Amino acid sequence: MSSELERLSKERRFARGEEKAREAVREFPLRYEAHYWLAGYLRMFEGTDKEIHAALHAGRAVEPVLPKVAEEQAVILKPIDPEGAMESWAIAINRAAAIDAKEDREDLPAAGSYVGRSVTAFKGDQARQLWLARKLADRPVLVAHWITQVDKDAAADFLVEVADETALLDSLPSGLRRQVLLRWISLPDSARAVDFMEQREAGSSQGEYWPVLARHYAAQGDLPRAVRRVASSNGISLDAPREGEGGLRGEMGAVIAQGNPVAARRMAKEVVDAKKADTGNLAAAMAFYASQGDWESAWRAASRLATEDKLGH
Repeated sequence: MSSELERLSKERRFARGEEKAREAVREFPLRYEAHYWLAGYLRMFEGTDKEIHAALHAGRAVEPVLPKVAEEQAVILKPIDPEGAMESWAIAINRAAAIDAKEDREDLPAAGSYVGRSVTAFKGDQARQLWLARKLADRPVLVAHWITQVDKDAAADFLVEVADETALLDSLPSGLRRQVLLRWISLPDSARAVDFMEQREAGSSQGEYWPVLARHYAAQGDLPRAVRRVASSNGISLDAPREGEGGLRGEMGAVIAQGNPVAARRMAKEVVDAKKADTGNLAAAMAFYASQGDWESAWRAASRLATEDKLGH
């Protein structure tokens, strides 16, 4: 059935395609594909909006589970009924979320992919993108997927509406929460995201968000704050290295005590420039540069610590 209807579509034989689609609906009334093809041909060949909607409704009724059915209907509806198309996208997303839930996937990855496709379909249409977010507002995980994939302007406008960002963020799986915060902190109004992460860091010696915060402060040009955030979250002292301390700190402290800070700087530079550096040595180099007031070099060391494979993050 589908192969012949697809062939007629490619040959642009719309009238004949509509006839065959109507035959398919009569012969296979419980096959959603028949209703889908009929709706498609009606759209291409003089069908009324009422007829198109009726065919789509019938297709959705005979296949109430598969999200791709609602997605295909959204594609058909977009040129003639954008609001109806977005409604179909919402149905597809919720169907995918139901499948995710059945498989115990708490971050709803399948639904998230449908969220991404829906906002892409309406890229640049901020009003309809925001409509979808409000439609999903009672499903925090779906809202999170929307925030991370939607146009930045739409995300910024929606986040202003969020009354309790802590409740939203705390309801998310940790990986998805991190993605939301990465998006939020990239927006012009990032203060609330920064406050949330700082509050969480304050109660932990090695928290979840310090790499994000450090990079944010560095991007804002506040290198001392960026370096201090890395140091504070990882229990690293920024005091000048002293003779008698262990490891590289002690070595640098010894040459400083001998009146040779140039040698200490050379040691720190070798560590930061090394292809593969020890985290303890990077911490010592960061402390040395910070104690010298050389925040640019201190950030070079700190930024290497603030990568995903360092210090257990």
